[in-house]
Amino acid sequence: MALPFLFASCQDWLDVNKDPNTPTDGYVNLLLPSAQGFLMSYHGGYMEYSLGDVTGTISHHMVLSGNSYSITPTNFSLKETWEAIYAGGQKDLSVIISKSKEKKLYQYEGVAMLMKAIEFTTFVDVWGKVPFSEATQDNTVSYPKFEDGAEIYPQLITMIDDAVAKLNYSGDDLNTTPSLAEGDMIYKGDVNKWIQLANTWKLRMINNLKRTPMFTEKGYDVVLAKLIQENNFIDANSPFEFEYGTSKVPENRNPMYVSEYGNDEVTSYLISHWFYESMKGTDGFIPFLKNILDPRVPYYFYRQGAEEPTPDYSNADLDFFTKRFASTSQNLTSGFKNYTCLGVYVCGGKYDDGTQKPGNYGINGRGGSGRVPTRLVTEHDVYFILAELADGGFISGDAKTYLQQGMEKAFDYCDKTAAYDPNAPMLLDSDKADYITKILTQYDNAVASFVNKPNVNPTSTCKLEVIMTQKWIADFGNSVTSYNDIRRTGFPRLFDPNTSDNDPETFTSFKFPYVLTFPSSSMINNKTIKDSGLDTRDITAEENKVFWNK
Repeated sequence: MALPFLFASCQDWLDVNKDPNTPTDGYVNLLLPSAQGFLMSYHGGYMEYSLGDVTGTISHHMVLSGNSYSITPTNFSLKETWEAIYAGGQKDLSVIISKSKEKKLYQYEGVAMLMKAIEFTTFVDVWGKVPFSEATQDNTVSYPKFEDGAEIYPQLITMIDDAVAKLNYSGDDLNTTPSLAEGDMIYKGDVNKWIQLANTWKLRMINNLKRTPMFTEKGYDVVLAKLIQENNFIDANSPFEFEYGTSKVPENRNPMYVSEYGNDEVTSYLISHWFYESMKGTDGFIPFLKNILDPRVPYYFYRQGAEEPTPDYSNADLDFFTKRFASTSQNLTSGFKNYTCLGVYVCGGKYDDGTQKPGNYGINGRGGSGRVPTRLVTEHDVYFILAELADGGFISGDAKTYLQQGMEKAFDYCDKTAAYDPNAPMLLDSDKADYITKILTQYDNAVASFVNKPNVNPTSTCKLEVIMTQKWIADFGNSVTSYNDIRRTGFPRLFDPNTSDNDPETFTSFKFPYVLTFPSSSMINNKTIKDSGLDTRDITAEENKVFWNK
């Protein structure tokens, strides 16, 4: 009777083609950190290989990839993001979902489903049409079909609902070994925070949908009302962010900090002069911000003194240096050491205390902390979304009150980042109150909001412009959100190199992109993209807008 067992055992033992050190069964607690790393690395910040590298430029936070709106299929960041998420992040999530379902690890399954929905929402938002239903079927489909975002969005909202059900599951067959805390690097196994994120992400999606037919046809107006009534969104204790440390060996600091402060030669990131000067309240930039100095400037940017020839752009005080969007200046030099750097707010860099030294950003970890997290959703995002919804009459409540709360929460988050650096003080209450008062005065003086007029820059300020401009400022470091906001509302006002200044060295023949181009690797390898004609689409054409861009 023992012979069959012995034979089977010997068979397993002699199977030399199976490596026990690289199991294919998928340990969900080991796969989840990898999937979370993919999500945060490629969707947040301004790293060269992330979506933020491109959307940061076209949202006029930075001047990086896609400068002058010249976004081509060979763009490195788009290629890296597309391939990493489909081949890495989504593959990990599919395995987690499959194995968690099999082992009744419903909390892991719920987290993975929610992350999958977040990633695909982002892809739809920036590309419009993407592979979805066939894209993660364990490599059984060689050429996954491209589907319209209007077909994908409802499925993603259902996926979020299913994820919440899994997270809330408490049946007797629930398996909690391994515990969610063992694999969850973001919320450390706190299911309630994942549910807050699910509600917030659904709020964000419905805000995109509010001017589409499906808002009422599919009952999302009722869903929105329920979300508002429950009021269980991300708060100060549950931002969706990825934390870092201060260790150099092994390296675990914010990757933007490492790129910006890890050498003594040149800065990696170039600040948009439009963004900086608007925050400074400089005349000639965003009109309603004229003469209103944003107290967050020294937290956002670290300026350096001038000991070199002035580069492409410098401000009146000769202490802010950068490259202009769409510039053809001969002064563009990668060797210029005094470019203004990212400060403490975005990457944990240096706080600007006013004692700048020329070329002093390359400090090899001796300034700043590098601890500031990469973030995708924060508490202030919730209040700015509520302000936009109230402004459009989609929810009850006072848009001005939500706007004020959004600004207050944004200042709180700035203080949070400052706390990572012992050399950075908290914002003064008087400075915060003065700024908020001035912005609310501008809101009171603004005209009624423009409806259904995306990319409109009216001669007079409207109330929606005030809301979206404050959200744009607060979302520095999270420019995928800003890219969506700009296309959905037309605000904030952006720098137009053809009309916004009189410098002949700033000019572009490219238009603002309604969607991003597909990477060349996808165009070459996926024959369905050619069959559908998507490989030749004009990303600035009205007919190629994302379905919610009304």
